[in-house]
Amino acid sequence: MEKKKILIVDDNRAMRAFLSRLLEKEGHDVWMAHDGYHALKYVFREQPDIMFIDFFMPKIDGGLLCQMVRKMPQMKNSYLVIISAALAEMDFDCQKVGADACIAKGPFGQMSKHVLESVREAGTSGRESCPKPILGLDPCQEASVHPRQMTKELLSMKRHLESVLDSLRTGVLELNANIIVYANAYAESIFGMKKEDLMARDFVELFDPRERNRIRALANGEAGKSSAIPTDDPVSLHGRQLSIEMNARKAGGASAIIQITDITDQNERVFERYRTQNAFVLSDLAQRTARLLEVQIAGIGRSCQKLLETIDRKGPTFKQIEVIDQHSREMGTIGNQLSRIAHAETLTRAHGPLPLEKGTETILLIDCKKLLCHVNRRMIEELGYKALVAKTVKSALLKYESRAKKKYNNIDLVIVNNEPSEMDTDGLVQGLKQIDPEVKILFSGNPPPFKASIWRPPGQSSGVVASPFDVYQVAAEIRKALPGSKPQ
Repeated sequence: MEKKKILIVDDNRAMRAFLSRLLEKEGHDVWMAHDGYHALKYVFREQPDIMFIDFFMPKIDGGLLCQMVRKMPQMKNSYLVIISAALAEMDFDCQKVGADACIAKGPFGQMSKHVLESVREAGTSGRESCPKPILGLDPCQEASVHPRQMTKELLSMKRHLESVLDSLRTGVLELNANIIVYANAYAESIFGMKKEDLMARDFVELFDPRERNRIRALANGEAGKSSAIPTDDPVSLHGRQLSIEMNARKAGGASAIIQITDITDQNERVFERYRTQNAFVLSDLAQRTARLLEVQIAGIGRSCQKLLETIDRKGPTFKQIEVIDQHSREMGTIGNQLSRIAHAETLTRAHGPLPLEKGTETILLIDCKKLLCHVNRRMIEELGYKALVAKTVKSALLKYESRAKKKYNNIDLVIVNNEPSEMDTDGLVQGLKQIDPEVKILFSGNPPPFKASIWRPPGQSSGVVASPFDVYQVAAEIRKALPGSKPQ
C-alpha cells in the first residue's frame, strides 16, 4: 500500500493512540491533534492525504472542520473521514459537511477493518460521490454499534441549544486565545462571513485598524472580570455601530464568550430625534428672522415711495432713492424666499424619520429664482439624483436637446417652476414636447402651479410639487413620474 500522510483529530487520548498504532504499523506517516483548532496547524503545514476526524470536539467540531478544509484549494484531494460514537443516533449524511466516509466508533477490532478500508478507498483514482452507508452500523453484524436513547436525547438537546443561539438577535462568539472557535448565525451576518470562514480567525483582525486597540484591550481583559464597549461609545464595522460585551473568563483559562449587539438603528433613531428637534428650533428661528427682515425691508420700501412722491424727479436725489427702492424690492423677494425655505424645512421635519424613495436618474430643474433653485437642487442631489439647472427657456431647451442627442445620460425628468414670472412656461412645454414627445414634466410653485393641468406625466403622479421642495413629497412624486425606472 502506498505510504500516506494521515492526520488524526480526536479529543480522546485512547482513540488517538489506537488509530496511531494501527496506521503507523501499516507504514504511514501519522500526526495527531486533540481538537479542530489544533488540527489546523497540521493541515497548513503537512497537507495530509487523509484525515480521521472525531465529530464532537471542543472548540471547532468535526463537521465544521471538514467544511473549512474543503474550502482550502491545497486540500481539495484530501480524503476526510468522520469518526464518532454518536453516528448511530445522528441520522447523519457525511457528504453534507464535505466528508468522504463515516465510521461509527465501536470495538477496536471492528473499527480496524473500517479504518484500513477507508485508507484503501482514499488511494483509488476515482472516489464515489453517491451517499455511502456509515461503516460499523450494519445491524446484521453482532459487533455493530446500535442506537442509544440517552445519546439521542443529548443530541436533541444540543440541536435545540444551537437553534436557540442561532435565533438570537445578538452575535455570540467563543474565543480561545482571541481565536474564534464558535459563532452563531447572527454573528455571521454582522461580519458578512460564513461560519466556516469565521472559524480560526483572529477576532481582533476582523475590525478596522483604527478600532483594533479597543478590541484588543477588550479581548485581553483581566481574568475574572467582565468588560464591554458600551452603546454610547460603539465601534464601527462595515457601516454598523456595535456594542460588545465579554463575559468574565475563568482565571488561567483562555476561553471567553463575546456578545455583539448591532445598535445602528437605535443610534440612528436617537440621532434623528435630536436632529428633528434642532431642525424645528432652527426653522422657527429662520422664519422669525425672515419675517423680521421682510418687515424692515417693506418699511424701507414705503419710505422710499413717500420720498419719491415728494422730491423733484429731475434732481440727483431722486435717482439715488430710486436705486435704494429697487434694491429693497429685490431684498424683499429674497426675504420671502428665505421664509418659504424655512417653512418647507419645518414641514419636512414634521414627517419624522420616514423612509425616502431615492433614485439615480438625471433631472433638469428650470427656475429663474436663484436661491430657491439652489436649495431645490441640493435636495434633489441628496436623494441620489444627478441635477442639472437652467434659468431660461432657451438654456433649458438647449440642455435637453443636447442630452437627447446622446446615446447615454439623457434627462429623465424635468421640474419647472411654474409661478408667475418672465418665463414662458407654455412655450417651454411645447418646445420640450417637440424635442421629445415622451418628455416627463413636474411643475413646482407656491401657491400650487396654476398651469399644472396642461401637463401630467405618466403613472399616478399629480404632476405638482410645492416649492421649496418638501423632500418627502418630491421624492414620492419623482418616483411616480418615473414608473419604469428602478429606485435605489
